[in-house]
This record gives sequence, C-alpha cells and structure tokens, in this order.
Amino acid sequence: MERIDGQWIKERLTGKRGEQAQLARHLGISNDKLSKTLRGERRVQESELPLLLEWFQLHLETDQEQQDKDLQEILVEARELNEEGKQILLEHLRLILRAPEYRR
Repeated sequence: MERIDGQWIKERLTGKRGEQAQLARHLGISNDKLSKTLRGERRVQESELPLLLEWFQLHLETDQEQQDKDLQEILVEARELNEEGKQILLEHLRLILRAPEYRR
C-alpha cells in the first residue's frame, strides 16, 4: 500500500491560493499542523486518511477489488480461446482447484 505522508500530500496539491488552508479545514486541523505534516514534522493521523482520500477524490483498491479485476482479466483472455483451448483450460482449472496447496 502506498504511504500517505506529507510528501504524498505535497505531490497532489495544485498550488492554488488558499488550498492548504481549505485542506486544513477539511481535515479539521490547524494550518500549523498541516504545515508540519507537509514538512515531515508531523505524521498523518489515521482519522485524516479517509478525509485526504475524499479531498483528492481518490479510492483505495481493496484486495477483493483487485481479485475481481484479476478474474475479469482471466475471463477476457479465455474468450480468445477456441473450443479445444477452453476445454483444456477448464480441465486444468479443475485440477488446480482439487489441489489443497492452491486453495485459500
């Protein structure tokens, strides 16, 4: 997971006038605390993380979402197979699913 710290915030700020004051208000902290965070003198608090993501309009991908993307990619690739290829893929998938070392 990406580390969210003062540098991370600085990289995403646009430099617009008053932006840091607005962000501080959004986070519920003083301008001084935000400045210390940006200089690396204060750590981002856990309670501030969702507010930062909201401010920068970002979304952290969950493990489940990544797994869903992986499965979607497998399906897209499988569509390129002819019938024989699909049968072989299905047989191999069944073998893998029977092997306990590959199961969660």
